[in-house]
Amino acid sequence: MVVTYNHGLKNGRMIVYNKEGQIVQSTIYKENNEVDEKGNIIEKADNKSDTKDNILIRFKNISYDLEYIKYNEVLSNL
Repeated sequence: MVVTYNHGLKNGRMIVYNKEGQIVQSTIYKENNEVDEKGNIIEKADNKSDTKDNILIRFKNISYDLEYIKYNEVLSNL
């Protein structure tokens, strides 16, 4: 996972890689807010919460999804 920070805020592109090195997810941030390719805010950061960074939550969701896919493939091969 690669995340760019500037003065403690996420700025730039966040890239999540899987074990094989392939890009699983790519998200753009500007001043800690998630934005689309044109710079429009998709999800505004909640600066009042104790956990200002939701990357861990997203990573857990991606890991869970990948585990589900792996077990689903194993069960379908039985």
